[in-house]
Amino acid sequence: MLPMAYIEELVSYDVARGLKEIGYSDPCDYFYDAHFNLNRYSDKDKIDRNTNNHHTPSVSAPSLYAAQAYLRDTFNIDIMIDPNWSLNSGYHYVIIINSNFDNPHQQISYPDTTYKESLLNAMQFSISYILE
Repeated sequence: MLPMAYIEELVSYDVARGLKEIGYSDPCDYFYDAHFNLNRYSDKDKIDRNTNNHHTPSVSAPSLYAAQAYLRDTFNIDIMIDPNWSLNSGYHYVIIINSNFDNPHQQISYPDTTYKESLLNAMQFSISYILE
């Protein structure tokens, strides 16, 4: 069983799959297998971590931080998450592309969401934007 605190820091399967589609290949400690189960690479698997060749078909599961850094550093997409003050619950995300803070690309508020859910939604939107 994986530690729950660490699982909370990993991207969802859908985001992991999208990241792979846009070229994410950094080594990760965890991966999703063909049955969408989260697994940890063993030390003997380190050789194939970044390509997932050992556990095909599988998708690397990076941390939320690593995924957000990849979107920012590779595609110049900044994601900001703030509490949704107007709805008194949930979070609001803003996506900035090419450092154009005067003209945000996407802003959405979701009632009754967690910070992680809002961040994952913003990552999904960003991946879809990149794939267009």
